[in-house]
Amino acid sequence: MTGQDLWAEWQRVPPNEFRLLVEGRTRGVFPASIGVTRVHPLPDGSEDRDKLILDMKPAVDFLRWNSAFDDLRSISEVFPIEQMALNGAQPSIDSILAAGDALRAELCLIYAEVPEGPAQAEVSGVLFEVHDRRPLAAIRSLAAVADPIDGDETVSHPDEKSTVAREQRDPRLVSEQYFEALMRKCLLALMHNDDPAERVAPEGWVPERMLEPAIWPPAYDWPFPRRP
Repeated sequence: MTGQDLWAEWQRVPPNEFRLLVEGRTRGVFPASIGVTRVHPLPDGSEDRDKLILDMKPAVDFLRWNSAFDDLRSISEVFPIEQMALNGAQPSIDSILAAGDALRAELCLIYAEVPEGPAQAEVSGVLFEVHDRRPLAAIRSLAAVADPIDGDETVSHPDEKSTVAREQRDPRLVSEQYFEALMRKCLLALMHNDDPAERVAPEGWVPERMLEPAIWPPAYDWPFPRRP
């Protein structure tokens, strides 16, 4: 999948919905950790279909995503994948997934924020399974507000109510909230569609019978003989 294919994939999803891209049931996808990468949308007519432009703010992205799914036991952690993690490679879907594999992420979310004007914003992304390099789901959120906030607007006496009101009037923040809620629903749907991985006995020595329980205090004389 190229960068253009990525953009086309989430454009097929209706606004404020997600779509599973896997047929049938999966096995062993969860539990999982998730690597997250935000990219810029490719410019129209881009000649390099594989190249992506990272749009990461690691400190902000970590604080935003690290606690997003704390109540989901099948998600161990969520962390950002930034330029330094690519090991010098050019940003692309393959290099991002390779970085996620090196960082022990089972899943990877690649998404973009698309401003649609002062009153509308979109956030879209594709969730990948890192090991098999296959897309699992596409998510797309779209928010429009009737009274968008002015970039130069100030609040003379900021308080909690005024802050909430400002957030509800910022289409970018509203679309991010929609996207996070859709991402949660998508993960729950994938969990419901996933079967546990098959348990494989480790190679090496396998006991032929049940091991006897430890005796305490020890009844043997090693390393020092017991006192009478």
